[in-house]
Amino acid sequence: MIGSSTLLGSKVTVLLVFLLCFKAMSQETNLSFEHLTVNDGLSQNSVLCLLQDDLERIWIGTREGLNCYDGERVHHFHPLPDEPNSIMDYKIIGMEQLGEHLFILGASGVSILNIKTQQITRRRIQQCTAIKSYRDRLYMGTESGMLYSMDTSNFELTVEINIKSAIRSLSGESKLLIGTPKDGLFTFDVQEKTLSHLTKTRNIYDINDCLSTGDGKILVATEFQGLFYIDASGETLAVFN
Repeated sequence: MIGSSTLLGSKVTVLLVFLLCFKAMSQETNLSFEHLTVNDGLSQNSVLCLLQDDLERIWIGTREGLNCYDGERVHHFHPLPDEPNSIMDYKIIGMEQLGEHLFILGASGVSILNIKTQQITRRRIQQCTAIKSYRDRLYMGTESGMLYSMDTSNFELTVEINIKSAIRSLSGESKLLIGTPKDGLFTFDVQEKTLSHLTKTRNIYDINDCLSTGDGKILVATEFQGLFYIDASGETLAVFN
């Protein structure tokens, strides 16, 4: 359900992503602003994730629901008791867009919002922690180590594997990268259904995010240890902190 109504959480990564989204959007439209806060209609100041959709709106996930900024107003999406056409969680962990659907991750699972009709479909997965679109499918990780995939044409869920370690981030190009808080990085071949552990990354703790650079190297962002630059075997090439 949608009703009318901050930005910039404390993490530098969130700020950078927001600025990139804003820069790209401002090149295509006349939409501009310097700062959005609760005074402008945001549901909460602690921003956890951001996404710009194909209609050039900015979706802002907070600890107090989902916000959509269309250039003039901020619209709110909150869980509503006994209302199936509402999102499942207040705290928005991550978002991905595939086609006309926005996949909104909370701890209870995925709320699937049609950005044109605003109809919502729910898929429950307990203790969700990470989401990533990869090779035309959607992948979700959980605190218990379960990796799920979703067919985005019918929203059918499949259990891919249990890595037996909490999943905190998903990324990848040739293979799906799986970041954990205590066991470093894993790679998962979605075609062969094989899991590999980059054992040289065991000393990298509390992984928040990871990114393939396209040349066989990987950037790994952590909570307390800084940013690691590693090769495909997991060998650390540089640390930035």
